[in-house]
Amino acid sequence: PHLRLGQALREAGRAAEAVPALEAAARLAPRDPGPANQLSMALSEAGKPEESRAWARKAQQLQEGRYRLIT
Repeated sequence: PHLRLGQALREAGRAAEAVPALEAAARLAPRDPGPANQLSMALSEAGKPEESRAWARKAQQLQEGRYRLIT
């Protein structure tokens, strides 16, 4: 529910309000790159570029880890 709420808030142009929901989603799914990526985008849209970059790196690492597990 947190990820969907965060996505809906982002799509409505309410990125700053989406951040707490997406932070919760990232905590609840620490190995899933999706919430980390959504959080990165919301932080960028909310004017927090440094935090955004950190979460973008985390999402990329998680995504790369998924591919290593598959191959």
